[in-house]
Amino acid sequence: MQDWVEIDPSIRLDQRTERKNESHQHWAIKAALIDRLRSNSAYVGEIDDERKTEDLIGDIRCKLSKSPSDVPKRFVIEVQTNRSDKDVVDATRRHLRFGFAVYWVYQVDAANKRREAEAALTKYMSAPPSLGVASLPEGELRLGSPITWDEFDMQSPKMSCNELYIPTYARSAQCFNHGVFKIDDQRFTIYRFLNREALYVSWHGSDGQQTLPQTSPWSWPELSQRLKEGELSRISPVAGRP
Repeated sequence: MQDWVEIDPSIRLDQRTERKNESHQHWAIKAALIDRLRSNSAYVGEIDDERKTEDLIGDIRCKLSKSPSDVPKRFVIEVQTNRSDKDVVDATRRHLRFGFAVYWVYQVDAANKRREAEAALTKYMSAPPSLGVASLPEGELRLGSPITWDEFDMQSPKMSCNELYIPTYARSAQCFNHGVFKIDDQRFTIYRFLNREALYVSWHGSDGQQTLPQTSPWSWPELSQRLKEGELSRISPVAGRP
């Protein structure tokens, strides 16, 4: 089977996007989406392919200073063809946890995979997601709607100690912000500082103010156990390095 795809003249490919270990179909859809974004003055900022959010590589990762009102400033686009085997629920959760909304774009011939993805994601959402579709021979390239933090159930299944995972690319950071958590009705942010064993927390007051980071009242094993048992709930994405 030939690894190529016909492309309608209305579709342009971003020639700076290198083809890596992927099919021509996957690369072409990705390059077409990147061209759409980079050629639109409404999108200003970083638009890159094959970049990490957590330690998970997204097909396209965008960190924008300017975007249309209905588009998040930080998002990932995942391209799926008949050859793709990425776990859509796990990937969505991991991208969202690190502050990136997620678009899923399916090759038109991967209709069965698209339906399976819709069914799997709907279990964690109040309404079925609007997934994108691409048919380059017919000039069709639709992004769909982003899956955002607020509409995805991050607490199913219960959190684990992986919630305090630091990606490999951030392990040299002087400070890492794990995001905001809640226990009972108390909100707090968890920090880790380079070369320090203890975790640090900053408590949130009812007036919106926060305390300076102070040593956590829980040891690492105690906090890990509370995470495993679901006593803590995450209420914001990971903020990462300052």
